[in-house]
Amino acid sequence: MGDKNINKAITKAKNITISKQDFHITTTSYILATNKNIPSIRKSIKTLSNMLGNPIVGTNYKTFPSIQSLAQTSITNLQKASIGYRAPYLKETSKLLSNIQIPGNKEDTRKLLISLPGIGPKVADCILLYSLGYLDTVPIDRWMFNIARNVYNVKFTKNSDISKWYSDYFGKYAGVAGQYLFEYYRSL
Repeated sequence: MGDKNINKAITKAKNITISKQDFHITTTSYILATNKNIPSIRKSIKTLSNMLGNPIVGTNYKTFPSIQSLAQTSITNLQKASIGYRAPYLKETSKLLSNIQIPGNKEDTRKLLISLPGIGPKVADCILLYSLGYLDTVPIDRWMFNIARNVYNVKFTKNSDISKWYSDYFGKYAGVAGQYLFEYYRSL
């Protein structure tokens, strides 16, 4: 690609891969991640796994809890994992996930995800990219917003417009390009 910014990012942040993650784990993890830092997210996931996961044979660890176990536990019990206001969202969305049929296209899937408790546009885009294989999706956080505005001089101010700009500009691998840009500019 003839874009000097992405070329610098690819040269500096080598070998970025976007792994396709389990849909239920990705969805519930991103509900937990809203307005939390990474150490807090890890702690909540570990606590929930210890409370509701199944033992992994030969280790002292437990699996990530199933959506059924998350749906069946009480909100009070979920809150023991320091997830606060997210507990009702996690419980309700876990109930709904067991009956969900994922539509066959990105926009309908995005609308469905946003209709679930605790999932907004950024979380929906994270699920689309990291779990459902929509590599043209760029979740917009403050980093990706600022890169678009300050590096590419994009004039849009709404996250949805900036996300669409990335997809239009970088095409079917915009999400991969976004990861390279994120890693590069975050490290400066």
